[in-house]
Amino acid sequence: METPGGVSGVGVGGVGGVSGDVERELRQQVVALEERVAQQAQHIAQLQAWMLSCQQKEAEAESKARVRAEMKRERREQRKLEAKYTPRPCHACGELYLEAENHSTACKVHTGKWSTVCRSVLMLVVVYW
Repeated sequence: METPGGVSGVGVGGVGGVSGDVERELRQQVVALEERVAQQAQHIAQLQAWMLSCQQKEAEAESKARVRAEMKRERREQRKLEAKYTPRPCHACGELYLEAENHSTACKVHTGKWSTVCRSVLMLVVVYW
């Protein structure tokens, strides 16, 4: 191809060669950017998987905590029932009584908030009536 000056390969042809180098460099940059985007997408996928596993672990921990709290509450209720329905000896007379039998008119000598009336006290009352 000839230029107006009569020399071929110079002028427009020379500029075309430079634009080819620029185009090659731009393509390399695009490929590098695409690789970088693919790496970032892979990293994001790894982070999402990690977050999901953390959320699952947190949910499992909360579930275990709820189960432990429920079991603790059930044990506490069981101990209350056992204490209420387990016979205990009176400190004054040695007679067995139940916490379930405690009421406001019960004898004050038995342990606990209220206690049952002691049979020995009842017998004394009955004898003296």
